[in-house]
Amino acid sequence: MSRTAAFLILAMLGAPCASASAEDAYAATITIRDHRFEPAELHVPAGKRISLTVVNADPLSEEFDSTALKVEKVIAGKSQGVVHISPLSPGTYDFIGEYHEATAKGRVIAEQRTPAGRGQLGFVAANCKPRNSIAGQALFRPGRQLVRGAGRHFRCCRL
Repeated sequence: MSRTAAFLILAMLGAPCASASAEDAYAATITIRDHRFEPAELHVPAGKRISLTVVNADPLSEEFDSTALKVEKVIAGKSQGVVHISPLSPGTYDFIGEYHEATAKGRVIAEQRTPAGRGQLGFVAANCKPRNSIAGQALFRPGRQLVRGAGRHFRCCRL
């Protein structure tokens, strides 16, 4: 009887830890359409586990494959699957659709996350290189960060 009680106590103590770790994962979605990944470039926070949902909109199967991310998963046509990725160091990690390597290519960019002002959360670019926007303003400069705006757009803010 005492073994059963001890097991139940340990199971109850472990349950909150399992749900807390699931909440810590960064969720992202990528779609395979016409043998291409959309978006082809996925920005994620460095140092967090990633739960990547891969939606295959094509009628044919595709294998999500990355030696850098240490994942392989076959996604049947017109279905989806979830790929779990361990925490990443800042950097770029390439992935391919192994069945259509010529067109199905993409990359995960892990960026260091820092808190933004005014209660928002933004990313600091892993490689702070100046890039010009349409308005001619340099983005990704040291001391600046990206803050999510409407939709998929980001704006550059000073730290």
